[in-house]
Amino acid sequence: MSITMTPEAEAKIQARVGSGRYANADEVIAEALRLLDEDERLQWPRTAVAEGLEGETVPLTRASWMEAWERAKTWAGIAETSEMPPIPANAPA
Repeated sequence: MSITMTPEAEAKIQARVGSGRYANADEVIAEALRLLDEDERLQWPRTAVAEGLEGETVPLTRASWMEAWERAKTWAGIAETSEMPPIPANAPA
């Protein structure tokens, strides 16, 4: 594969290789792609937190805790067999 990039982008890549942290440009690009994947994976929780901070809240109940756990497992890629964190003792039934 061949790509064309701006001189600024090329300079950033070369600076990272020059720092010694990466052996070559391929490693820099691979790390950039990994970070993009992680950013996309974290988009749902960031959105959920932002919406929660804007005022809409869900009462903490056993059902809402279990629903949150199921959603967290999905976006984080946690195995189905993973144990759910303990339900807070003060959560209503």
